[in-house]
Amino acid sequence: MRRISTQNIVEGMMLAKTIYSTDARVLLAKGALLQSQYKKRLLDLEIESVYIEDELSYGIEVQDVISESTRTEAIKSVRNIVRSYTLAQTVDTRPVKEVINAIVDDLFYAKDIVINMVDLRAKSDYTFCHMVNVAVLSVIVGISLGYDELKLRNLGVGALLHDIGKIKIDENIYNKPDVLTENEYNEVKRHAEQGFEILRKIESLNIICAHVAFQHHERFDGLGYPRGLKGTEIHEFARIVALADVFDALTASRPYRKEMTPYHAVEYLVAMGGTQFDPHLTQVFIDHIAIYPVGSMVELNTKQKAIVVAVDKAYKTRPIVRVLTDGQGQTLNRIFEVDLRIYPMLFINHVIEE
Repeated sequence: MRRISTQNIVEGMMLAKTIYSTDARVLLAKGALLQSQYKKRLLDLEIESVYIEDELSYGIEVQDVISESTRTEAIKSVRNIVRSYTLAQTVDTRPVKEVINAIVDDLFYAKDIVINMVDLRAKSDYTFCHMVNVAVLSVIVGISLGYDELKLRNLGVGALLHDIGKIKIDENIYNKPDVLTENEYNEVKRHAEQGFEILRKIESLNIICAHVAFQHHERFDGLGYPRGLKGTEIHEFARIVALADVFDALTASRPYRKEMTPYHAVEYLVAMGGTQFDPHLTQVFIDHIAIYPVGSMVELNTKQKAIVVAVDKAYKTRPIVRVLTDGQGQTLNRIFEVDLRIYPMLFINHVIEE
């Protein structure tokens, strides 16, 4: 399978991964032959990319780090949490903890995880998918740090609810396609304090979860908000969530900007290690990110086009690729695979947006 822009769907292409709504309904099932009306519907829903199966990508599998059922149920639960608080000013912690238990169970024994999956989400579902992704990424870091299951579950709950304060903020500000005014930006910044106020009143939650919401926009250099905490004054859970929050936000398409590739998002995290982010935790985090995800189309230094087939965590810049064209862009009669780990003169120039 390989990932392509929804805009580039051609009639008759086969869908390789099921697309779900945030309430866990199947929008389009794996194996469906894509038609013009499906393309239009996906574009209307602002789902900007899909995975397809074709002769060029046959046999390439893009595995999510958690099961399909865990992810869809987690997103559905988050949506229900937000809805119930909006309607009744309450958060039922039971489904929150069930979601995190499922995520921890899926991840706990997989210490060498590399994140390959590119999330397929509608722009309108950004908040729900983002909260789940931040929880997953945070738990992966916690596992690498040797957290026990109790710590992982507290980290996961805090990460899942880190943006709960956005409920109190006008969503039109978050979805504004233009630069925010100073007043609008100050309003957005209030979500950290709002989240703390919501979560600290819930007796069944560890108070650390409230502090994750409160502190996830603090910076390692002390220039963050709301309190200007610095270094280890910021709880380690919040320092982890800050990384996951920014990485997932950068790699998602938003009304005001196009998504970044994982490569460029990782570059940003590295550049900000020691200022915005804890440098040690930054390194732990990026160790788990495939900068060239499986299923991505790339260009080699020979100008040949290829699809990423597999990524070794120890050599993430040198994956196995399936070469499709010659240096002039002509499709090869016989495609072949190359392990860039053993061909030092070959390397990836950049990711091709299809």
